[in-house]
Amino acid sequence: MFSFNHFDFLDQHPSNPDTSSSSPISEVGSAYHAAAISSDEVLLASNHPKKRSGRKKFKETRHPVYRGIRRRNSDKWVCEVREPNKKSRIWLGTFPTAEMAARAHDVAAIALRGKNACLNFADSAWRLPVPASAEASDIQKAAAEAAEAFRPRKELTTEEGNLVNESEVTAVEAQEEESSSVPEWLRDMVFMSPTHYNYNIGIPKYRFMKDATSAPPMLFYDYIIIGGGTCGCPLAATLSQGARVLVLERGGSPYINPEKIDINNFVNSLSDITPSSFAQQFISRDGVLNARARVLGGGSVLNAGFYSRASSKYIRESGWNETLAKESYKWVEKKVVFEPPMLQWQSAVRNGLIEVGVLPYNGFNLDHMYGTKVGGTIFDKNGNRHTAADLLEYAEPRRISVYLHATVHKILFNYNTEKMRPQAYGVIFKDAFGIMHRAYLNKKSKNEIILSAGAIGSPQLLMLSGIGPASHLHVHGIKVVLDQPLVGQGMADNPMNLVVVPSPVPVEVSLVQTVGITRFGSFIEAASGLSFGHSWSERLQGIFEFVSNQSLQHSMFPTKAKESIADTIGSLTNPTLKGGVILEKIMGPRSTGHLELLTNNPNDNPSVTFNYFKDPADLRMCVEGMKTIIDVLNSNAFSKFRYQNMPVQALIDFMLHLPMNSRPKHSTAAYSLEQYCIDTVLTIWHYHGGCHSGKVVDHNFKVIGVEALRVIDGSTFYRSPGTNPQATVMMLGR
Repeated sequence: MFSFNHFDFLDQHPSNPDTSSSSPISEVGSAYHAAAISSDEVLLASNHPKKRSGRKKFKETRHPVYRGIRRRNSDKWVCEVREPNKKSRIWLGTFPTAEMAARAHDVAAIALRGKNACLNFADSAWRLPVPASAEASDIQKAAAEAAEAFRPRKELTTEEGNLVNESEVTAVEAQEEESSSVPEWLRDMVFMSPTHYNYNIGIPKYRFMKDATSAPPMLFYDYIIIGGGTCGCPLAATLSQGARVLVLERGGSPYINPEKIDINNFVNSLSDITPSSFAQQFISRDGVLNARARVLGGGSVLNAGFYSRASSKYIRESGWNETLAKESYKWVEKKVVFEPPMLQWQSAVRNGLIEVGVLPYNGFNLDHMYGTKVGGTIFDKNGNRHTAADLLEYAEPRRISVYLHATVHKILFNYNTEKMRPQAYGVIFKDAFGIMHRAYLNKKSKNEIILSAGAIGSPQLLMLSGIGPASHLHVHGIKVVLDQPLVGQGMADNPMNLVVVPSPVPVEVSLVQTVGITRFGSFIEAASGLSFGHSWSERLQGIFEFVSNQSLQHSMFPTKAKESIADTIGSLTNPTLKGGVILEKIMGPRSTGHLELLTNNPNDNPSVTFNYFKDPADLRMCVEGMKTIIDVLNSNAFSKFRYQNMPVQALIDFMLHLPMNSRPKHSTAAYSLEQYCIDTVLTIWHYHGGCHSGKVVDHNFKVIGVEALRVIDGSTFYRSPGTNPQATVMMLGR
């Protein structure tokens, strides 16, 4: 099924993760760099005092704290270091300050002694340049460069008479010059705005959360989690209880502007196309507009908020422990789940479902069961959204670091000679200013990199790192680490079809709260009072006028209905919809497609095909679901929210003229529910697959054929769990 090539993907690794089983890489350069030393392992000169000099007749010239340097008569400092197991020394030079000489010493000490080096400064372990080789000339060059970086600058006087350091002025000027070429939205985000805010109070949400522009060039952790999304956040919080965890999230913080993601801004945040948006839009090859999250908390920052567990059958078939799954669900629910208020629109839909036979009624319930129920929501009573990022409150703050706007470009591998397979040992990521950083695993056998970038990001990054179909990787010039043709296969998206229902009476703002779980495989849900923004309203104006004129010409509406039609057009072109939607989503689905790279840039969307309704069983479920929606629309329970002179057929005809997608339209869709499903299909953002369990990963989510790498997210699912996957994805992370 797959093979690997262990010759053409070896990267320079500063610290071999398992020296007993991994083949050596380079004996120069970064192999000797301080990156081989984690922050917990640095030997500091200040903690290891020197022995007193044995000389009595000469003045002590050694520095009282710094190692490897001594004072000259001219009040300058010199540095030289002894080569290991040799009598010879390497002369590093004469410097005007003790710190410059001490920095030069640290460069040489790391290059010559690696992890056993005793350093003068803790940050030397990641801050200093790396010699090109272990030759004396290269060490001298790197040491001189390091020392020069710490040369004191002359002081300048401001007009107010205050003293400032020239290096501070230079830094500010450089920052201003650099920011002038940075987009305004990014400059404001990094330089001006507070980074992460809690609701209603202006204090940082998490002190361990920072922008990647502040990250050191090299980092070392026990676990590296790629993607701080719906699964990555609870996963990181859990692992931090016993290990040092690094989370790399390519998006920003949901706490910087909480109003942006509250219940009133659901549509606007999801359709935002600005560079700083939390949603990255893409169009599948099926012609359906979709979006992928780029924000801490992932899809839980963008979705409709519905929370419902997977069925017991789904958990058993996935091979998960039911007791542990239940405990993990409860762990999530303590932080982010609420009982919704159930006002008029949602209550009418619930009562309509019961009236048309979607039984029994199960009340407020988080479990998956047939019938009609009220599920949980991640919106509180004030409409504030609570996301997977809130689960980081469980984290041990001393053991976790979260970097935002950190886009991982590649997972690094070496070759494990004992296991005869590739082994992940680090990642390369880029910050918002385009600076590359590296993160490595500490030298422990159980440490791992965990890919949790979602159903689009996880298979995409595996391919960019060399794990995927070899022929496809060769086309993009990517060195093959593991020929795994099943990466990117089995992509599926649960199709959604809906009806927009204008209301003659005001409605509340609500997202999904009640659901009808049918026995034929369709889920019926609803939302109301959505805010679309003015640009969308203006676009709809012309569409609605066209539809009403066309309908009147064909006598779709009775003459007496003209006045209500005019009211409908007006209500639907207001920024807030006076009415709502009733939708159906099918279970599964059975239809699947695939994902392929378009470019080698992880910020670019790959090509995704879902093949909606390719399997006839999916289409049959959609038709039955649409029939149930029509029955609810015609029910007594829902009559309050219907224009009596506007038949359901008029609503269907209207839907066929909306820009739902870019798929071909057919006149037969007006009277064929099969064609209606095909022509008006939308996404409900529950796509999954691409790294299937049992094919790309094993049942412990370890990537098959690779050491120290797992994929834990919705990309491993064969079908979507229950009515909404977010509960199960968060549970899985826990």
